[in-house]
Amino acid sequence: IEFIEFAVDKASRANLNDMLAGLCFRKERSHVSKSVELWRQGAVNLVVNFEEGGFAADAFAEHGPTVCDMGLRVRDADQTVARATALGAPEFSQPVGTGELDIPAIKGVGGSVVHFIDEKSDLHRVWDIEFKPVSKAVTVPPAGLRRIDHIAQTMRYQEMQSWLTYYTSTFEMEKAPVVDVNDPSGVVFSQALSSPEGEVRLNLNGAGERRTFAGAFLADQFGAGVQHIAFLTDDIFETSALLDSAGFSRLEMPENYYDDLGVTFCLSDDLLTRLRAGHILYDRDGDAEYFQMYSTPIFQGFFFEIVQRKNGYQGYGARNAPIRLAAQMQHMQERQNQ
Repeated sequence: IEFIEFAVDKASRANLNDMLAGLCFRKERSHVSKSVELWRQGAVNLVVNFEEGGFAADAFAEHGPTVCDMGLRVRDADQTVARATALGAPEFSQPVGTGELDIPAIKGVGGSVVHFIDEKSDLHRVWDIEFKPVSKAVTVPPAGLRRIDHIAQTMRYQEMQSWLTYYTSTFEMEKAPVVDVNDPSGVVFSQALSSPEGEVRLNLNGAGERRTFAGAFLADQFGAGVQHIAFLTDDIFETSALLDSAGFSRLEMPENYYDDLGVTFCLSDDLLTRLRAGHILYDRDGDAEYFQMYSTPIFQGFFFEIVQRKNGYQGYGARNAPIRLAAQMQHMQERQNQ
């Protein structure tokens, strides 16, 4: 995944920037001619677009603050678009300004866009060609977020099969069995897809109930879209400590979760104490372990996740989803009552 782009206005830009700063991202570059910024950490490129015209502005007008674009690294960008359009995906284009690259693209989930970047041309130099460095008043130390682990796209249950076919026919992706995720107000169906090496992981979440956290996201943003982005770290406890220093707004988990966790997995008191202190969730499959923590929701239910995979863990902590969803619903209700 080369980049993720957000469409925002002035108010939501400030909200997103605060969250990114709390995650220890650095605003490194700005577009040479547009109101677009590049935030970076590790191999993660997050683009914040607050232009008042163009595709991102149209996406904001339709959905509010949203992920409007995703860039994927491929072997041949033109060939990828040709295959996708031959299979029925709509091609996407918009006017290109002076000095800008014409990056091949198609339309994706919920009217978003997927751009394709390869190394056969200058496409992989887009950050040097279209963006200029910004002066850094304060050097922000990274928190150990290395790359994007997975992206979760929420859609109506009836749309899942169409998007599943789209991804598996256009890209070399393998699908896992569908998982039923118990939301406090209903059921969400989750389908995981990944490239053979696990470099690109997608979760398609089908919601039917308006009352569920995913269903509310669909209703509030008027259609399907990216609901959360997960970053990978090699040491979640070190990352958690660094994020504390940066003022990260994390989602708090209930105390009884850790009591049950200790019994389920026979965890040591020391590990349980560390998990509880960081509001970190845990799962295990044989010798493989998985650690998760979450930001508080922003916008209409969008959030960030930080994960650590040990000993080849391949899942997404499905057993923890009801706990996370209940915590998110409680946080949103408390925010609405303030």
